[in-house]
Amino acid sequence: MTSKDEARSLLNHYANEVGFDGGQEGRLFEFVSLLRQWNGTHNLTSIVDWSEMVVLHVFDALTLLPFIHGKSFLDVGSGAGIPGIPLAIARADLQVHSIDSRRKKIQFQILARHALGIKNFYPIHSRVEQYPSVEKFDTLACRAFSSLEKFVASSTNLCKPSGRLLAMKGAYPTEELGQLNPDIVDVVAVHELRIPGHVSTQRHLIEMRLVNSKLNKAILKNKA
Repeated sequence: MTSKDEARSLLNHYANEVGFDGGQEGRLFEFVSLLRQWNGTHNLTSIVDWSEMVVLHVFDALTLLPFIHGKSFLDVGSGAGIPGIPLAIARADLQVHSIDSRRKKIQFQILARHALGIKNFYPIHSRVEQYPSVEKFDTLACRAFSSLEKFVASSTNLCKPSGRLLAMKGAYPTEELGQLNPDIVDVVAVHELRIPGHVSTQRHLIEMRLVNSKLNKAILKNKA
């Protein structure tokens, strides 16, 4: 079990490699501290070691930074606010919305928003399938939310025609990729990610874009 000071040093050491400009390390570490403090009450994470929390929650979330399109971002099935909260801290210009159906998770996210002063972060208590599609986002992402097929089916109506769908996965998801409907989304790329400070974890990012928004609506309506 590593100490709080060791975890803080780890975060400072990899700050440049992770991809943010500096100055955000303090709030990112405050987020880890809040996560650990409220974990017992809200059942937020099974990871409780300080350094592992920095690596597998903060660094893992920030691997998304190079792949974000536009200025509006939706974290689907966000749980404890990961990757949404670290991204909102690292990118003050990014409008980050975070949606989850579990009230306790959203309560924690609201607490973190106020405690850390994250003005560009907006928690939403809802099932993504039931969220009104009036607002469209440039980038949608999920982390351990569901299969690729379910992520696409539940989120497509919230994506701008020029937007991106990003799914964070562990091992290369060969079977899930084969289940995607090529009439709805095109797989732009499968990126192999490396988490700074953690060489043993397999991480892949599936980057998708819409094929035809009008066709998507008809297909999804028929599947409902």
